[in-house]
Amino acid sequence: MGGPIALIEDGDVISIDAEAGTIDLAIDEMVLAERRARWRPRQNDYQSGALWRYAQNVGPASQGALTHPGAQAETHVYADI
Repeated sequence: MGGPIALIEDGDVISIDAEAGTIDLAIDEMVLAERRARWRPRQNDYQSGALWRYAQNVGPASQGALTHPGAQAETHVYADI
């Protein structure tokens, strides 16, 4: 939600290092701050149904996009049995 990937525009230089697990956007911090200030979440037509429910329950992609919202509070994970 408004992270660096949301701020990419056509023509931006992106560096990907698979070994280090990094993706870098070669943009000046001032330009990035300007883009962040005018960024707004994209609206969609899905306000119900399976896609909406998935979007409500899935975690961030940077953490694996897991659909397990209560994982931090649980004392046992049944998938480990």
